[in-house]
Order: sequence, then C-alpha cells, then structure tokens
Amino acid sequence: MVWVHNKGQEFLVDHWDGKPYSFSPNKPIEVPDHVAQHIFGYGLEDKVPVLARLGWTKTLVDVPKAMERLNKFVITSEKPQPYHATSPVVDQVPSLASRQGRGKDSK
Repeated sequence: MVWVHNKGQEFLVDHWDGKPYSFSPNKPIEVPDHVAQHIFGYGLEDKVPVLARLGWTKTLVDVPKAMERLNKFVITSEKPQPYHATSPVVDQVPSLASRQGRGKDSK
C-alpha cells in the first residue's frame, strides 16, 4: 500500500478493476501499489502511456506540461503529515497605510 497526496488544485477520479478512486486536493489517500502504478505510473520509468490514458497528453510536445501535472501527485509509503503554517507574531503585523487622499470624499 502507498499514500497518494494530491498537491494540485484539480480533483481527479480514475478507476481500477471497476472501482473508482478519488483524489481530492490536499487529502492523502491510501491505495494498493498496483492501483498507483495503473493511475500514476508509480514505479514505471516511461510514464507517457499513463499520461495518454489520463488524457493529459496527445503529442510528445504536451509531455512536459502533463508531467508537471502528474508530479503534483506525491506518492509515499508513509502517510503524509498535515502541514500547519505558523501564525504571524502579533507585534510584527504591518501598520495600516494612511487613508489620506483615498476614497470618494478625498479632494
């Protein structure tokens, strides 16, 4: 089993053996290795047939852009840990700019 983490913005649904697999942005899911190989070319050197099956490439000219899209799906053996951005320090918030000279009432 492997974890697939969709780090892109696009939702992807694909099928293996009649079963749908949904990959929502920023929501890792666990799938069997053979499913990851079928859908994403996991473990394969040549990913062009996978890109064509997904409909992301029609010609070899399209391959670089399709690979960028495919690389947004990160496959790991360990469950990805959620990323939590730290909050900014309150004392470091920039001051508001002067509103002088702005708005409808400015002359």
